[in-house]
Amino acid sequence: MVVFKKAAGLGPLQAPTEPGTWRRWVHGPAGVETVSIRCPRCLRAIALPLHKVLGTGQITPSIVCPHDGCGFHEHGLLEGWP
Repeated sequence: MVVFKKAAGLGPLQAPTEPGTWRRWVHGPAGVETVSIRCPRCLRAIALPLHKVLGTGQITPSIVCPHDGCGFHEHGLLEGWP
C-alpha cells in the first residue's frame, strides 16, 4: 500500500505537484468533490472521480495510473484524511 501525503499551499484549482501527494479536488461541471494525486512513478496528476475514500483514508478500489507506459497499480492511503 502506498501512503500519499497531503499537499499543502495549493490554490483551489491546482493539482498536487510533488510525487506521492494528494489534495481534494472539484471535478467536472457538476462540481463533484474527489481526490487528485500525483503518481509516484510517472509523476503526472491523476484524478480519482470513480474512487471512494474511506474514513481511514484508504482509497477503494486500487489506483491504476491511466498514463501510457506508467504501469502504477497499487492500493492507496491518504495521510491526513480528511
